Amino acid sequence: MTIDRKAYNRIMWLMVVIMIISVISIALKSRNGKVAGESDNRCNYEGRIIKEGETIKSADGCNSCGCEGGEMVCTLRACE
Repeated sequence: MTIDRKAYNRIMWLMVVIMIISVISIALKSRNGKVAGESDNRCNYEGRIIKEGETIKSADGCNSCGCEGGEMVCTLRACE
């Protein structure tokens, strides 16, 4: 079975689009506090991997954040 050049080019562009959508999807999933491809017992906070139950200082220095159930949870105190 042979396909013409136009059909081949359409198939290749479709594959490229699917790959781009996949990469974007993975990137968006990794931005929601969970680490893409990792188990749910780790979190990502500003590029740092946080283990389940670990508590760290937040970026503002006034609050603390912890990894609970694969999600980052932070206190919301005003800085004095």
